Amino acid sequence: MTDKKLLRLEAKLNAASKRWNKATSRTAAAEEEEDRAKAEGDRAKVRREKAEAKEEKRAEAFGRARDRLMNTRAKSLKGLLAKVRAREVDYCDDEVLEIEFLKSLVADIKAMRI
Repeated sequence: MTDKKLLRLEAKLNAASKRWNKATSRTAAAEEEEDRAKAEGDRAKVRREKAEAKEEKRAEAFGRARDRLMNTRAKSLKGLLAKVRAREVDYCDDEVLEIEFLKSLVADIKAMRI
């Protein structure tokens, strides 16, 4: 059996990461614009708030994609590598997420009965 599902989930995670990064860049640009254009009034603030809201939604979507990928059982080395690559996309120093990642890999390896 192949790990097609994991590879599809990895692609979704990568896409979610790109969308989140783009939203983060937009938020930063909006914040810079707001700083430069305080005299402009509330328009810059409204744009920044919209950008922040979109960034938050993208971050949540990324988290859901990461969770789906990590909760899907790898059936081969290809699937395990998809998870490793996904971890590298995450850019996270969170110990809890690192432990979840390791537990996911260990569970996958145990299920393979290599």
